[in-house]
Amino acid sequence: MNGIDCLTQLRAMPEYQSVPIIILTADDDCDLRLNAVKTGTTDFLNKSFDPGELRVRATNLLSLREAQLALMDRARFLDH
Repeated sequence: MNGIDCLTQLRAMPEYQSVPIIILTADDDCDLRLNAVKTGTTDFLNKSFDPGELRVRATNLLSLREAQLALMDRARFLDH
């Protein structure tokens, strides 16, 4: 199973549809990148990547996810 197949299976599960996913690959193929984005990757880094860049991107994605969850909680609160 390659990364795109794994991503497709993860995105098919409701509990993983909104989880941030960063694909790390040594393949520099533009079609692969487009396919990954169409399949639902949140971000994409080519190997060899800078660990600091990965850390910053992951932190940003987690902050965004936390904000999305907080917004969903507020919306549920307002609906009740």
